[in-house]
Amino acid sequence: MGAESTHAEKVKNNPVWKSYRRAYKAYYSRVLKKTMTKSEFSEWGDMAIELREKALKGEIKFEEYETLLKK
Repeated sequence: MGAESTHAEKVKNNPVWKSYRRAYKAYYSRVLKKTMTKSEFSEWGDMAIELREKALKGEIKFEEYETLLKK
């Protein structure tokens, strides 16, 4: 329970995490609908985590992060 509520709080208060979570759900739904393979989703996930970390560190702007996350 503690880890889950901490994560939920982090997502709610940080726009980078909020965008990541929204994109994650959208891309995962593609796997469930079978319009994307699990390996494609895994590749996207690795890229998304790398982008998220760069955005959190301030290495890329938030607008650029959101644009790259949706590709």
